[in-house]
Amino acid sequence: MNEDLETRISYLRSISFLRHVSDDALSALAQRMTLRSYPEGALLFDVSTPGDALYIVHTGEVEILTEDDLPLAVVRPGSVVGEMGFLTGGERRVKARAIRPVSVLVLSRADYDALSVVYPELKRAIDHALAQRAGRTALRPTPERLQSLDAFQGLDPQALSEIVQHLDALVYPAGATIYDVGEQADYLYFVIEGEVQVTEREEDGERSYRVRPGQFFGEQEILAEDSRRSTAVALQRTVCWSLGANDVLDLIARYPRFALNLVRLASKRVYTQEVTPPPPPEEPVYTPPTQTAPTVVRTVPPPESKGREGGAWYRNLDMGVRIRLLALAVLLVWLVGVAVPYMVRDTVQRNRMYANIDHSRLETTVIGNSPAGVPLAPGFELQYPTPTATPVPTATPTP
Repeated sequence: MNEDLETRISYLRSISFLRHVSDDALSALAQRMTLRSYPEGALLFDVSTPGDALYIVHTGEVEILTEDDLPLAVVRPGSVVGEMGFLTGGERRVKARAIRPVSVLVLSRADYDALSVVYPELKRAIDHALAQRAGRTALRPTPERLQSLDAFQGLDPQALSEIVQHLDALVYPAGATIYDVGEQADYLYFVIEGEVQVTEREEDGERSYRVRPGQFFGEQEILAEDSRRSTAVALQRTVCWSLGANDVLDLIARYPRFALNLVRLASKRVYTQEVTPPPPPEEPVYTPPTQTAPTVVRTVPPPESKGREGGAWYRNLDMGVRIRLLALAVLLVWLVGVAVPYMVRDTVQRNRMYANIDHSRLETTVIGNSPAGVPLAPGFELQYPTPTATPVPTATPTP
């Protein structure tokens, strides 16, 4: 980090409305802002110029003038210049001139929008500071004006005088978002001029209510000590008095009547329910049938069908293959059950017939196992050996 960037970060940290911003957000802001210097008498911006930049005075003093050069205010270091044109995005209605040589940090509208997406806390701090700066010329809170609000009915003058010291006047242009869902609940707002719409998001849709002069909003999340669950938008130019969340909780503890007023008035709000309709059913899209080859789907049999797994491969075969296999199986059955037993039986019968033949009376003899036999040569006779009796051995006398 260079020395110039460290100097900017240190200076931005000293500004009151940036005091509680994180280091990452402050570093990103310092990198986006450019440092400009103006000599004495030079104009920072003139009437009718685009309000596309915001100025924070670093050194010197800046005078705010009307179109006729009538002085309105003097801005010193640490304060914001050009906030109204920056808020509305329209043309400048005043001019800013350097009383003596000044240096300012300039933030363009494009850089501000980019930082707001990444660092919502930075956006909240800048927006609140801009609204406070614009509220300096608005209706300031006093004990008498505070007593006219229903939320402070029944409080003694001493309590009202103490509360006034904690109130800030804020001015929001039409369409400005005062806070959004998910942001930290920092303030309770009382509408003095204009109108605000608060929209609460729920699971089944949204509900909203209007806040008019004399009424308040933003208390629910403070009492619940939770982040914002609603969005507040100024429907027209609106002046509000803001009370910090810590001050609200302190007043509730010290003045129970103030808490009762908040609960009683909040219960009388009139809500407009906006139920989110279910998405319409999708119309079926007709798809013309296409000729595709049959797909053989092979499935894994469940555990209880293990006994049928053997036939699964046969059922998945083509019909022609199944017929050929069936014919082969019938042929094998015929061979095993009919042909083979017949051949065995015939062979056994022939062997029995052959065993019963008197070969001594035959002119032919059988050579081998041939049933037909082979004729003997003429004049040739078979000579059968004549059996001779073996004499029985006699006993030899022993001396």
